[in-house]
Amino acid sequence: MKQHIYHQDPLDNHRSQLMKLIIEHYISLRLNHITRMHSIQMTGKNVRLLTSITVRSAGIRN
Repeated sequence: MKQHIYHQDPLDNHRSQLMKLIIEHYISLRLNHITRMHSIQMTGKNVRLLTSITVRSAGIRN
């Protein structure tokens, strides 16, 4: 097992690949959160929440 670890490229081993994936996922989540908060500040409401409430209430009336 140690031979496998020592023969890998230091810039492209399993640990660095895992860290890269975790960092990419974290950045994606943070950017989505930041843009959602910016959108709410600009519009003053959570559009997704309002549309889901509208769809649910429209289904009840039918």
